[in-house]
Amino acid sequence: MAYASALFAQCPQSTVSFVGKNVYGAVVFEVIDRSDAPSAQVSYGRSSSASYNRVDRTVQAVANVYADEAHQHISHAVVVEHFQLRGAMSARVTIRLTLTASVITDPSYRMAWVVGSASLTARDQTASAETTNTSIAPFIEISTYVLEGEPLEVTYETMADGWGYEPHITVSGHLEFIGLSDGAEILPCNSSLPVKATSWGAVKALYR
Repeated sequence: MAYASALFAQCPQSTVSFVGKNVYGAVVFEVIDRSDAPSAQVSYGRSSSASYNRVDRTVQAVANVYADEAHQHISHAVVVEHFQLRGAMSARVTIRLTLTASVITDPSYRMAWVVGSASLTARDQTASAETTNTSIAPFIEISTYVLEGEPLEVTYETMADGWGYEPHITVSGHLEFIGLSDGAEILPCNSSLPVKATSWGAVKALYR
C-alpha cells in the first residue's frame, strides 16, 4: 500500500558541485550535478568530492588540495527533501543535522587554510555551523510543528573549502528527526516507506 501521494512522490532536485581555482581566483575546473536521484556524487583529482544519499540522509563535502591541480578547492553538497508525517494528526519534531569534521593542514607548516560549514533550513528557520580547524559543532537543529500529510521541505548541506599548501578538509552531516511519538513516522519524498533508522556509527562507516 502506498501512502505517498502522486504529487509528493517526485523529489526536488539536489546539487553536488566541485570547483577548483588558481592562485589568482580564476576557475580552472568545475563539476556540477543536479538530480532528484536517491544519491549523487561528483569528484575531481585525488579524492576531492561532494556527495549525498537520501536513503541514509547523509551529505558530505571533501576538499583535498594538491598544488599540481589547483590552489583552491571548494566542495558543496546540498540536499532538498520533502517529508510527510504519518501515524499522528500532528507532531512537534526536532530536525537535527549531526556533524563531523576532519582537517589536515600542511605538515611542513607552510601557508594553508580551510573553512568548513553546514546549514539546515526548514519552515523559514535556518541553523548553521562553521569551522576553520579540526572541530565543528556536534549538531545543528530546528524545531517545528507538522501536520499529517502536509509536505515539509528540509534543506541540508555541507561545504568544504581549502586553499594554499595542500590542506585537506571533510565535513559530513546526517539528518534525523527527534521527538516523534510512538506510531508516528516521517516519510521521504521518494518512497512510501518511513525514514530509514540509521545509527551514526553506521553512517560514518559508509565514508571510511
